[in-house]
Amino acid sequence: MATRKRTNTPATQQVPTPTGATTPATSRPAGAPDFTSGTPLPAACDPEPEEPEKVGYGRPPSKYRYKPGKSGNPRGRPKVLPSPEATLARLMGGKITVSENGITKKIPRHEILMHQLFKLAIKGNTRAVGIVLSMTRQYAL
Repeated sequence: MATRKRTNTPATQQVPTPTGATTPATSRPAGAPDFTSGTPLPAACDPEPEEPEKVGYGRPPSKYRYKPGKSGNPRGRPKVLPSPEATLARLMGGKITVSENGITKKIPRHEILMHQLFKLAIKGNTRAVGIVLSMTRQYAL
């Protein structure tokens, strides 16, 4: 049997690339991974299996971890309602502008309440009279 000299075999045939350079053609099917080149293998062909994710105390699964930039408490701490004493003190501490005998002045609200109470007591309101008398006894006036 006679030996034939092979020329232009697929291993030595030059194929142009999109950049214009030529590379040797191979006999592998299109889309098959090239194991002869220095490129890394796709993840599916990676020979080393990945270690499972560590899950336990202080390490919840990554699906349930807080996303970067998100708070674990998005609404924040609830605001504390002020106590009735604090609300009353704030309301009584304010001042109101009053015109008295043609003169405009700022008087504290608690003082205005006392004026109104005395006016009612003078007009004969028995409840207002009782409150005024108990206040005079309490404060020894």
